Amino acid sequence: MSEVASTPERIAQFRIVGVLGRGGMGVVYRAQDESLRRDVALKVLPDAGDGERRQRFLREARSAAGITHPNVAVVHQVGEDAGRVYIAMELVAGESLRERLQRGPLEPAIALDVASQIARGLAAAHERGIVHRDLKPENVMITPDGVVKLLDFGLAKAGADRKLERGTEAALAETEMLVTSDQGRIMGTPEYMSPEQATGEALDVRSDVFSYGVVLYEMLAGARPFAGASTGAVLVAIARDAHRPLRERAPHVEERIAAIVETCLAKRPEERFANAGEVLAALGGQRSPRATTASRTDVAPVASNRPQGVSAKPVRAALAALVILALLAAGARWVLSRGAAPSASSTPSAVASTSPSAAADHAADFSRSTNAEAQHLYDEAMRSYHDGTEQAEALLDRAVQADPTFAAAYLRKWLIASKLTAQDDAHRHLILLESQLTPRERAIVDFSEDPEPASHRTKMDAYLDRFGGDCMDWVVRLGLATTDEDSVQSEARALSIDATCVPVLWMKASRLGRASPQDAMKVVDSCLAVSPHAIDCLGMQASLLDTTGQCESAEKSVRRWLEVDPDSSDARVALAGLLAGRGESTEAIREALGGEARASGGFEIPPETQLSFYRGDLAEAARIARGIAGTARPTAIEWEHFIPTSAAMLASTEAGDLKGAADLAADYLTRRSAWRDPCWRCEAVMAAAAARGGRMDAREAQRRIAQAFDVGSKKWGQPGDAWAMTYAYAAQTPSEAAMAVAKLDDLGVTPPSNSFTGATGRALFLGGRGERARTFLEYNTTLCSGVFAYALNWVHAHLYLGELDEQAGHVESACGHYAKILARWGHAKPRSVTADEVRKRSAKLGCDAQH
Repeated sequence: MSEVASTPERIAQFRIVGVLGRGGMGVVYRAQDESLRRDVALKVLPDAGDGERRQRFLREARSAAGITHPNVAVVHQVGEDAGRVYIAMELVAGESLRERLQRGPLEPAIALDVASQIARGLAAAHERGIVHRDLKPENVMITPDGVVKLLDFGLAKAGADRKLERGTEAALAETEMLVTSDQGRIMGTPEYMSPEQATGEALDVRSDVFSYGVVLYEMLAGARPFAGASTGAVLVAIARDAHRPLRERAPHVEERIAAIVETCLAKRPEERFANAGEVLAALGGQRSPRATTASRTDVAPVASNRPQGVSAKPVRAALAALVILALLAAGARWVLSRGAAPSASSTPSAVASTSPSAAADHAADFSRSTNAEAQHLYDEAMRSYHDGTEQAEALLDRAVQADPTFAAAYLRKWLIASKLTAQDDAHRHLILLESQLTPRERAIVDFSEDPEPASHRTKMDAYLDRFGGDCMDWVVRLGLATTDEDSVQSEARALSIDATCVPVLWMKASRLGRASPQDAMKVVDSCLAVSPHAIDCLGMQASLLDTTGQCESAEKSVRRWLEVDPDSSDARVALAGLLAGRGESTEAIREALGGEARASGGFEIPPETQLSFYRGDLAEAARIARGIAGTARPTAIEWEHFIPTSAAMLASTEAGDLKGAADLAADYLTRRSAWRDPCWRCEAVMAAAAARGGRMDAREAQRRIAQAFDVGSKKWGQPGDAWAMTYAYAAQTPSEAAMAVAKLDDLGVTPPSNSFTGATGRALFLGGRGERARTFLEYNTTLCSGVFAYALNWVHAHLYLGELDEQAGHVESACGHYAKILARWGHAKPRSVTADEVRKRSAKLGCDAQH
């Protein structure tokens, strides 16, 4: 029968367009889902009556459907039609890794990028206990944008005693015997099998690690490590023979990468990496502390495509992130965010709230514990969360210790911890306790697990319509808002239900603070009237006073904050910034920092680095930042790598070392694929720096910046903010700024008035829009803590304002700006390029400052 004759016109709602391929597991069609108007790859099992093949096919579908990750092809639907079993999958454009390898081995940097993405997708499967069992170049697709997608979990098998889906026991079967006689059947592709797979032994995720090693070896060497004249000979070589070392075939491969490949290809499973999560960590230069060879199916954390910001404190995390970008030239006010949680015993007695809504947080539609101590701790945690007193996480930890089966406590812990990933321990407990969840708790887990922002919001809105929501629910919903209008509406609904919910009040103040510090302060006052010891609102009060130039009041506010939370690192850094702003000595600032001077700060530039910038020690600032960047965990989120690397780059650039900065940026870009939670704006900044120093083609850098802008616009819903975080941040030269300003003109939007001011001011000034830039530049020079928190922004703002005053003929004012720069960085080491420029301008103007 011809192919045309055997191809059906349609299956279920899918109109068949053509045949993509045929194999032992069925036919793959290109089809259009007419109900959703999207093209899909439709895999159909021809003979549904064959029980074994049918079960294996369904096992593939369920395994693949259980994995949600950017590097795994999405499974849209599984079903049956007229006796035919089918699976509708994402139609991935591009070429397979096999097609790419037919042109020869990959360059090491490209091979490592592809390998890291494969490991990320594979780790997502391993986290669920799923073994792919057929990893090979044919099952790896590379899209035109360079995104790797794993295909065809056709031989996938769930690990023992694991679940494929929440509430559904996996249909597990013994691993098929793998023999070469006529009585057996080879399951998998011989050249990529592990020794235990080749000999028919039981498998776990370490089998995939071996196959991964074969693929990586082939990408780098252009040949597979095991070969033979027949299938049997290949299997014998895999099980018995040593392979030719990678560096003999590819001497250009660095020893560290070759060692990773050799570890993957160890004959004994216990001598390999424990799973793909551990491989991913090793590619970044460090073994994962959570994945050990004693673990057969558990993996270290890998990237989650959970929408960031979906958490109990989403806006706080976002604002904390902006602190770092400010050092890059944002110039927005320093955001005083989350302090260390005090112990329960140290909490002032006035903290406890008696509001009805706080008590309703643990109403009957949430599961309760039969352990009185656990229930009491849970209730106290909910009151603490409601009142913003920062004890909730610690109290919930104690609650689950008292009752390890307390589902509601694990649910709240999962939400408050801001993780919302399947790798989180609290989430694992929720899966195990699934039968104990109430309908409301099940609904929360359902919308929280949704990886797509749009459907996540839709599900949550349906949940809120059904259950009304409480304080925590509305904080999570506010984290999903992408526009100011959405935020305003959500805040109004939340506060109509509970006008005393401190986290919502704090988030409202955060939003208002961008445009109207005065309006934000009114909300902060309301927050502190409800809960005088609310840590976030105390920090926000100090921040707003700093923003509006009320320096003395800001310092008093910070000192009150420290009285409530003496261990707060954020409060200590805030105090240090204010002391620097009024010209206190380095010793006084260091004393204010206390033990926080060398803390990495997570989302924040380490205070010791800020201190080095403040006193003009650029070499020391770069040295400290480089050291922190070198010790960042390979599996950490991208921000933890970006923050210190960007600080080191800025110090190098200010010292005139553009090549050194470009080298840092280029190295960063080659390693970022191994990190979790990709940062779109970070790539824009690094691409521009790499191009500026000759390490990347300028057109490629502009493409990446434009791509980052597009992602940011969709994610934030605010093109002005997205422009400031990409085009403006990346613009360090007049030509770059001219392109940024042209993009702003094309957008027809106004830059954000009270955010990202350093980047916006610089881009507008260098792009020829000097008077438009003045407001943004002045903001950075009047910020009480700007000279410490945003030293580079402060210095550059004075430079640009001085130039504007020169152009306007205001010589005395220009000299005043230049004198402040020379007083701060006139003796910088090594010499500051900005200070050198200022010396020339001062001399030309005849300024009388003597430095």
